[in-house]
Amino acid sequence: MTAQLLSRWKQSTISSHLCLDLRSPQAYQIRHLAPSTNIPWSQLSLRCAELPPKNIPFAVIEPSDQQVNSCSQWLSEHGWQCPYVFREDDDIFWTAAEQYSQPTTPKPWLLFRPCPFLIQHIDWIEKQTKDHICLDIGCGSGRDVAWLLSRQPLWKVYALDSLKGAVERTQQLTRNMGVHDRLIKCMQAKIMADGGWKTFDEDDEKMTTSISSTTRDRGNSNKANRFSPGIPSDAFFKDKLECGQFDLILTIRFLVRPLLPLLPKLLTVGGYLVISHFVEDGIHTYDQPRKDHRLQLGELAELYGSMDNVEVVTDVLEQIEDGRPINSVIIKKTGP
Repeated sequence: MTAQLLSRWKQSTISSHLCLDLRSPQAYQIRHLAPSTNIPWSQLSLRCAELPPKNIPFAVIEPSDQQVNSCSQWLSEHGWQCPYVFREDDDIFWTAAEQYSQPTTPKPWLLFRPCPFLIQHIDWIEKQTKDHICLDIGCGSGRDVAWLLSRQPLWKVYALDSLKGAVERTQQLTRNMGVHDRLIKCMQAKIMADGGWKTFDEDDEKMTTSISSTTRDRGNSNKANRFSPGIPSDAFFKDKLECGQFDLILTIRFLVRPLLPLLPKLLTVGGYLVISHFVEDGIHTYDQPRKDHRLQLGELAELYGSMDNVEVVTDVLEQIEDGRPINSVIIKKTGP
């Protein structure tokens, strides 16, 4: 029965390489199936961002100190599909798995999938760029960041998100994958309505107060001093990130309109801007994000098409797994 289930999994066209090993790191180091990804059962609830999309089935190896199917049942109750379940103490499984195991490679095996639009175009982008320095604005759980860092050539990435939890998840994911050394900076920062930035470290109060002292009374509340106005983009990227230009900028499922016209200024000549976000297409009906947080049809093409030294390379309408429409574009900076 175990051998038959293993055979069905390895013959599947979608999930034959996706295996979640929930045993301890010590047990995984002694023997494991290649490819597979080790996330100890005790850490799983904190590392769900590393799992495959919920419409993609995958295999699970359960630890022997847990009740049979208890781990896979938890996954199923939370929406994941894991029809191929194996046990740590099943010797038949390990014997049968030897014929499928692949040679070990230094590159991490990934369960999760980054932005499909980025996957589709990254090889071409890499051939066109030189230093491979990337800025991810709105990094979320860090899947795009971690995936990019796991590639060759070696990318160096700066990552920003307004949520502390997102920054922590991105840092944790890159550590889990052993690529954290090339995550140059990952920090909590928020783009303000005026196009400026607000960060959340101890020095921000002084910088924000200094920059905006001509427009504010000294008697303003501490809250006003902290949150309005933002640090101008030039000062933010120079003083906070210590990097003013990038070969690649990503904004995936993230939209703050005052930021859009500023992004080409942050690119090196020949650099690329990749934007992929939900769009109001007049056909599909959905709740999240709300309409004022969606792109309009043709909005990005019109904005960047009107700019000097900027070229719209790719502009497509797509749908994500749940059917919601997105507009994905690639913008190239062609001159200073």
